[in-house]
Amino acid sequence: MKKLGLLFVCMMLFTVSSCTSISTEPPNVQVTAQHKKAETRKGGYEWSYWLFSRTSVVADASSQWTETMHRLSIDPGQKATVSFSNRSHPKFSAHLYNQYRKGSALPVHKNTITLPTKPGIYVILIQAHWRSGKSDYAFSVNVDK
Repeated sequence: MKKLGLLFVCMMLFTVSSCTSISTEPPNVQVTAQHKKAETRKGGYEWSYWLFSRTSVVADASSQWTETMHRLSIDPGQKATVSFSNRSHPKFSAHLYNQYRKGSALPVHKNTITLPTKPGIYVILIQAHWRSGKSDYAFSVNVDK
């Protein structure tokens, strides 16, 4: 009887471990505006995952994480669509990112961000929140005249 119980426990552990996908970091983000995909970067994040114990990871981004990004050229006032690699729908906010700090908030509705209307170069900061943690992402746009 003990052998049968042990076999059952082993089978359950194998089933759980093979069927469960445990993510050790936040998903990647994809941003599209005017049918063009923006280059995005993952910044700092805090993420927890579970497998027999709870583990937290905290990762910081360097202060220059947005300086070399390719800028997406767009028309004024366009909307950017945001999606995540794990197909989740976290709560997120978007802000202009100025000189290494969060600036003015941009309007967000469901999975879209309304981008600036004034011509110029902007770095957009996305801050997403899941039950497992949170992550910062950035992309850059050049709003044409």
